[in-house]
Amino acid sequence: MAATTNAEGLALLAGLVRKNNPNNKSLTDNVVKFFVRVITEPIDVSSTYADLLLSDNFIEPPFEVSGGRLVHREEPDPGSHPRLVFMGKILRTTNGLKPHIFLDDPCSLASAGEQDIQYLDKLISLHTLFISEAGSYGVTPKFGDVVSVTLGQSDFQGPELKVATFSEVSSTQDSELYNYESSVQCDSLKARLFLNTERSTITSGQKQVLGPIHHYSKKEEDLGEVLQEDAAAAFSDFFDELSDHKAADVPSSPIYIPEITSTRRSVKHQFSLWLNNDLPAAKPCYSDHQYGYAIDMKFRIPMRVINSDTAKYGAFIPEGETSAPQDVWLCTSNCKDLSDELRTEHKKHYKKIQEFANRAGLIWPIPDKSWTYDPVHFAYPSKGNKDTLKQACKDYYYPPRGDSLEDWPSDMDDVVWPIETGVDPLQQS
Repeated sequence: MAATTNAEGLALLAGLVRKNNPNNKSLTDNVVKFFVRVITEPIDVSSTYADLLLSDNFIEPPFEVSGGRLVHREEPDPGSHPRLVFMGKILRTTNGLKPHIFLDDPCSLASAGEQDIQYLDKLISLHTLFISEAGSYGVTPKFGDVVSVTLGQSDFQGPELKVATFSEVSSTQDSELYNYESSVQCDSLKARLFLNTERSTITSGQKQVLGPIHHYSKKEEDLGEVLQEDAAAAFSDFFDELSDHKAADVPSSPIYIPEITSTRRSVKHQFSLWLNNDLPAAKPCYSDHQYGYAIDMKFRIPMRVINSDTAKYGAFIPEGETSAPQDVWLCTSNCKDLSDELRTEHKKHYKKIQEFANRAGLIWPIPDKSWTYDPVHFAYPSKGNKDTLKQACKDYYYPPRGDSLEDWPSDMDDVVWPIETGVDPLQQS
């Protein structure tokens, strides 16, 4: 870096002074511990870029002051450990300080129904950017986790609230932390942002799909934002039917309680599932999940429902027992492994669920397939727009990558526009 102006010369001098100040042994020296909620999905950055952020974009010259002399600095190892970066909201500190107390909590606003994504993004950007320390290892934080951090000293001898480092991950089950913020969860914020990015490594034989991969909300109350409008209405009717179907002796409990396991999927998510030969999955761009027209879900029958009529549900009671010790889940990928008697019992309950699905306008099982092939898959049979989106997805993904999915790059970008609208926003005038 050449200093060609007075300002650049002062910046160079200031950087050297700050780096070599004997009273500033570490940028992260701070006896106060901060507890921070992760409010964005952490991403990986190189150590070089992380150091650049921590030094306010001051790029160190290739020398340093040592013993009153200028000496060459060792070049950093280009393969050094990557660093994690995320935006975080400081909940509190061990000395009672709450530096973010005047900033609205984006998680709370999202829980209250705030829909303005641009406003939530702006609010998140006003919080602190946290970067993992060099050489950190162990459990990595996720969106919504609480981490224990130390902050660097600012020029005014207070905590640096623009960019800071974190030293360790603190469990949200820690009573001191869990009780303090147990009511503030970030699931609603993730749903408002529609996409949750997870760092993923999915292995199939010799093939790995490397993250990030986008994941959509799996909460029933968020389906209106995740699915297509007509599909969301049909699934809402289906869930109402399930909720109203109750045992005569247990009127407070539905007989079948659904748990959603997959909703909308990005192309890369579908690619990763297709590579996993243990799961039935369509090729990328061919799945109804990608366009908001399908949901995977499993069902459980509550223990108290089974025990309210042991004659009717006797097949679910273990041999030698007089009652069911726990809730029973209907079979999913293991239906073919059940005994003929038990498989017949599971099929009977799936057939009842099928009645509700068909009345709501949903399709189950997959046409031309046995019910045991993929019993968790429920779809809405919309045409027109779905076919247009599928074709747009194929036209975008297959020509540059080829028809052989084994040749697709494992670290491909997870572009989502082809499955959202079918229109490339970069091509819009």
